[in-house]
Formats: sequence, C-alpha cells, structure tokens
Amino acid sequence: RLAKGDILVLFTDGIFEAADAAGAEWGMKALYDVVARTARRGADAVCQALAQGVEAHLHGAPHEDDMTVVVAERL
Repeated sequence: RLAKGDILVLFTDGIFEAADAAGAEWGMKALYDVVARTARRGADAVCQALAQGVEAHLHGAPHEDDMTVVVAERL
C-alpha cells in the first residue's frame, strides 16, 4: 500500500543503462539519488529530474534504447 505522499517509480532499463559517448552508463545509483533528492517535491519533479539527469549524462549522445518512466504519487 502507498501511504499519503508516497512515490512509486517504474522505469525501463534504458534509463539506468543510458550510456554517454565513452560508454559509461548513467547507473542505478544516479537514478536512486535523483529520486531521493526530489521525491518530497512530488511526482512531476521526480519525472522531470530523471529526464534532465539522463540527458545531462548523455551530453548529446544518441539514445540507444527506449526510455520510459512512470511516476505515481499518493495524494
């Protein structure tokens, strides 16, 4: 069960496996850090921060896989 204010984050492997031009993956730690840092601001903030984090890591490199994120918040 989700309590009031809880956040549920679902994502495909294309998020944490997003690799920059050198082949370095963004990683699960980066994903967890973004969620932990933004969860108190709500689902929209988490979703936007994840997208920005991946894009910043890629530095313009092409996406090699689909990237899907679903963030739900119990209001």
